Amino acid sequence: MRRQSDRRRRSLPPRSGSRRAYRRLFRWRRPRHQARPVAPRRHHRFSPRRPCSLLPRRFQPVSKAVSFETSAQLAEARALYQDGRLQEAEQLLTQISRNNPNNPETLYLLGAIAYRTRIYDSSVRMMLRVIALQPRHHDAQLTLGMAYRAQKKPREALVALRKAAVMKPSSLDGRFHLALAEIEAGDLKAAAKNLERAVKIDPESAHVRNTYASVLFQLGDRDESLRQLRKAAAIASDSADMQQNLAVALQTNGQHEEAVEQFRRVLALVPDHFDAMYGMANSLTALRQIDEAYTFFERLLKEGPKMVPPRSNYALALRHGNRAADSVAQFRQALTDSHGEPFVAANLAESLVAAGETDEALKVLRASAENRPTEGIMLQLGDLLARLGKFGEATAQLERVLKRQPDNSVALVNLADIGGKDLAKAHEDRLVAVADSDRRAAGDIIRTNLALGRLYDARGDYAHAFERFATGNKVRHALQAFDMAAFRGWVSRQIAAFSADLMATTRGIGSESDVPVFIVGLPRTGTTLVERIIDAHPQGFGQGESQDLYVLARRLPALIAAKPQEPGWGDIYALARRDAPAAAVTVAEYPDCMRDLSAEVARTVATDFVTRRQAHAPKARRIADKSAAHWQFVGLARVLLPRAGFVHVTRDPADALLSIFSANTPGEHPYPSDLGALAIYWREYQRLMAHWRTLAPMTEVYYEDLVRTPETAAKSVLSGIGLPWDAAVLRFAESARPVTTQSRAQVRQPLTAARVGHAKHYADFLKPLAEALAGK
Repeated sequence: MRRQSDRRRRSLPPRSGSRRAYRRLFRWRRPRHQARPVAPRRHHRFSPRRPCSLLPRRFQPVSKAVSFETSAQLAEARALYQDGRLQEAEQLLTQISRNNPNNPETLYLLGAIAYRTRIYDSSVRMMLRVIALQPRHHDAQLTLGMAYRAQKKPREALVALRKAAVMKPSSLDGRFHLALAEIEAGDLKAAAKNLERAVKIDPESAHVRNTYASVLFQLGDRDESLRQLRKAAAIASDSADMQQNLAVALQTNGQHEEAVEQFRRVLALVPDHFDAMYGMANSLTALRQIDEAYTFFERLLKEGPKMVPPRSNYALALRHGNRAADSVAQFRQALTDSHGEPFVAANLAESLVAAGETDEALKVLRASAENRPTEGIMLQLGDLLARLGKFGEATAQLERVLKRQPDNSVALVNLADIGGKDLAKAHEDRLVAVADSDRRAAGDIIRTNLALGRLYDARGDYAHAFERFATGNKVRHALQAFDMAAFRGWVSRQIAAFSADLMATTRGIGSESDVPVFIVGLPRTGTTLVERIIDAHPQGFGQGESQDLYVLARRLPALIAAKPQEPGWGDIYALARRDAPAAAVTVAEYPDCMRDLSAEVARTVATDFVTRRQAHAPKARRIADKSAAHWQFVGLARVLLPRAGFVHVTRDPADALLSIFSANTPGEHPYPSDLGALAIYWREYQRLMAHWRTLAPMTEVYYEDLVRTPETAAKSVLSGIGLPWDAAVLRFAESARPVTTQSRAQVRQPLTAARVGHAKHYADFLKPLAEALAGK
């Protein structure tokens, strides 16, 4: 009744004909102006409870039940796999799969064997089949991610390994391999988090801690990185690799003394460990324990005579040991073996300069800059040209560097020092950008801030100049704090060791040569001017910066302990080679070893010292030797060379210390980085110099006299060292010899008293210095 009433109400004809015709007649049709609705697209996201429906149908068969016999065979195959008998395990698993091709355990083990035998495509296929059968199979998901990693597919590896981590958060392997994939993808922070969790899962895993430390080191957290490496080395105390990693990290962090001890532990485990010997040699060189460094470098070169880095570093150690000629020979060999490597050419040039072969050094640098013009070579060439006073050519080379690297701090600083207040605005802006950056290395920030301070000082902007000086020294202090207590103790030990009694008992045991002249004084006090004055005399020669006394003081205990009949004993820079030279030293350290100094050792050492100087200038009547450290070793020089000349150069303390405060002083002989400590340093320097004057007189020269009355001061210098007056000494600025100090531009200019009393411009900023100098 209801259907009839409906049909009457809609005026429909009674049902007739076929069912299909009826449906066609009453089928609802969408108006043409309406769009057809689109079914919402399903997004197939991973869910451990649901298998992946996107996999091909052949990967989704239903597994058959496993018989008792098959279970026994699987257990046997698993045991073979765990024992590493992969071929036998694979044969047995292949036999099982013929009867039951869709057993997840069989497929997993076949995939694991494929992974271990590096057939990664097969491993991926097998693991996908296992996951299709058992979506919650953690080991299959993990192995799939590892196989993707091996195939260099980082995205797929990350997806698979993250799924494995979700399935089993407490899995050490899962966290570790996920961290490795994140490292490869460049996500170090995420890797650090997963490695931190892995360390908590298994605190005794040295390998995980080692990887965690590596990531922390790259993220800049060096303290925590070293802490993790120490724990890893303690856990795996018998692992040479773990001990080596800690040693390298210590070396990279500048902790060379501890690094040396760590390298010794590695060599105790593996005596011929090449990397440990190489690291040991480099750290010993950094500590200036040159003799022992030579021993390790020579062992390395016996094993790999054509290896360039060990030979180059050996040559560098020879140069630090003042064996410039031997250094040149080694660098030439390294240059040949490296087919003209620019960094080797740059080091060869530096050793040639140290050997007095400046023209040859220029040839080497020019040839390398023409053939392989790297930034390092151009910087080295520009620096040498500036030292030779060829400022135009030097500027051109530095400009070439800046075209390639606009923010190169070394090139910018050198241009600023050469150009002075006339530095181009573009270069000044780049210098400011580097100095104010928080992403540059500490060394870059130090040198650029100090260079900007000197630039503002030249322009008379003293407030901004001091601000830059203070910033640079603050960073330097954080990088290398000065140990004032140790320095005071060092001065007191010198005074106690070189007593009047010692000088009396050692009188006449050294050389009677009067050729050497020692110019002593703090840097920035005029020592370079005095050295150039002596060099300009027809009978004089200026050797420049020399570390001979410093090196000799460090080696003297070993020389005293060595036996005269040993080969090489007479050469103070080539002490007889021993496997462990440090163990042979039984005398006290310098200066306490002076009481054990025999006449034979003193005479041999002093004669060798003089001979080396005369090799540079055989006809010179006097050879001047200057260094920032000479003032600390006057007593040693007096014992070995009592007839040598001694010229002490000093300056107004405020001017001298302000100049040191504004200069990028070398790390070999560091200075305090704050004004109060600098004043204390000055007072200790004066205390030691007063003691040296009680031993024997020396010629006193003041910087103020050098620049105000140069002729009178020069006559005083020449008279003090026994040379006749010659007006040529006043034309020292015309010399073509290189100047190695930061004052290379000023030395090439006529003398001026403009810097006398310069500290008065900073009176408001130097109150801590004035109070400390006054002893308040």
